[in-house]
Amino acid sequence: MTDVSFRNMKDKELNDFISYSIKLYAKFIYQHKESSYPKALQASRKEVFSYFPNGKASDRECFIKIIRNSDQQVIGNIWVSIVNNKQRNYSFLQWINIDEAYLRQSFAKQALVLLEEKLKNQGLKQLDLCVFAKNYAARKLYNKLDYKITSSEKYGKAKEATRIRMRKLL
Repeated sequence: MTDVSFRNMKDKELNDFISYSIKLYAKFIYQHKESSYPKALQASRKEVFSYFPNGKASDRECFIKIIRNSDQQVIGNIWVSIVNNKQRNYSFLQWINIDEAYLRQSFAKQALVLLEEKLKNQGLKQLDLCVFAKNYAARKLYNKLDYKITSSEKYGKAKEATRIRMRKLL
């Protein structure tokens, strides 16, 4: 039984999410030894803002709040990009997080399964994502949900792969 549902982020929530995601993404880049913290923060800002031409998200970006149904509590966020054209028909999971108080309670799994179902119902054929190689908990979850590794990438000064790309056919 699923105890999660979704709703679109409101404007203020989106602004807060952008600020939060830039800081957290920079922290991940730094922790995975891809660069110094100032360079990581700069890279994070550049990448996140690339999805906001003219200061607004494009129509292909979906920003979602994850809701726990039992009490309507917001417990996390999802950011997914949709590519639906003649050449390609897929989605890319830019971000998923569950608030710390709700970790390890199957909410991430439920949210991913619900997201996959919604994307499939929209006619999308696959969901791609990129995960930091040392994020073992996330990788374990993706493996359980039948995501397959498509490539690995090395960034910055790292001596080994720091990010892994994965895909699931919907």
